[in-house]
Amino acid sequence: MTLEGKDSAKIKFAAFFYPGYYECDHRNRAAGSLIDEWAVLRRGARSVFIETADNVPSLGYTDCSDPLVLRAEADLAHRHGVDAFIFNFYFDGAIAELERPLKAFAQIETRFEFALNLCCHMPKRKLPFGIGEDNVAPYSHWSEEQFTRLAEYLCQNYIQRVNYLQCEGCAVVTFYHVKAFIYLYGPAGLARRVEILRQICLKAGIQLHIVGLFSVVGGWSRFPADASNLPFDSFSCYVALPDFESTEPVQSFPTLAAKCLSMMFDSVTETPKQKLVSCVGAGWNATPRGETGYDPATHGLRFPYFPVVVDDDPPAFEDYLRAVVTRTFSDNRYLQSLIILGPWNEWSEGCYLLPDQRFGLGKLRAVKRVKEAALCAH
Repeated sequence: MTLEGKDSAKIKFAAFFYPGYYECDHRNRAAGSLIDEWAVLRRGARSVFIETADNVPSLGYTDCSDPLVLRAEADLAHRHGVDAFIFNFYFDGAIAELERPLKAFAQIETRFEFALNLCCHMPKRKLPFGIGEDNVAPYSHWSEEQFTRLAEYLCQNYIQRVNYLQCEGCAVVTFYHVKAFIYLYGPAGLARRVEILRQICLKAGIQLHIVGLFSVVGGWSRFPADASNLPFDSFSCYVALPDFESTEPVQSFPTLAAKCLSMMFDSVTETPKQKLVSCVGAGWNATPRGETGYDPATHGLRFPYFPVVVDDDPPAFEDYLRAVVTRTFSDNRYLQSLIILGPWNEWSEGCYLLPDQRFGLGKLRAVKRVKEAALCAH
């Protein structure tokens, strides 16, 4: 059974889209310098822990705000079983940054779906950034008035689009990340902002499914004590792979996959009343985002130099994704209509599905095989 031969609405695969690969004037002004993330990737920064191959995109160093590029990537994703991009959305209370790819995608005539990931912080203000530098990606602070204007804008310009991501009849919006939003607004303030978004969309005839995201899967194995009272319909994470609590700087993909499976399905003993949404990750090595001069003996294990994931070949990724899908359909705590594939294009963090010079289309072909098997089984 091919993807075209069966209704894919029963299960959707969505990937986060990082819109940082073009020159954004607002971002450059805020940073006080030109930020070119492709240049950061191309400089070939080396891990101090292990020799790894460079992340080189097979499709070239493209402008992710170019409608032709966006259409080509959406077509590529669709052919391999991906149903939607979830665009990271950055807003400081007055100005949105890195929005041009989202605006361009929303104007493309395509059935390929998209959604919004409202981020608690702004994009990196310095790349690469040095050891111990603070405020590289400052938190966003939204007053209720500012958030009301934002919610009206998002509903009118994006959420009402015919190809906005739907899950069981509801439009999907994700919030990244849960702990930071609680820190910024408290549970009550967060609830008020989420309710503002819900009510504005309801007035437009749209019911929302709002997903609270943890950074990594380790975050959701220890839910906040009041998680059931948080205003989300489900919980997930941005990427289920790297282990930032480990003391091992070099981490093997199969070992991490097994640990993440356990965290998602076995270790969550006090689950909230909300559903959970499964998530995977295709790799991890954020070394390109760091500056030279890092010494683990002096500076300790820290992002972006740690951790570095190895053994992340397509068969290992396919085994991981297949196991996640299988476990999802056997566990009624999980939303069985949506699975998050992690980032589509986080090149400078080594977490992406787009083809590269190491594996070509290997990971996307793995997605396609797992998706077709899931559609046949369910």
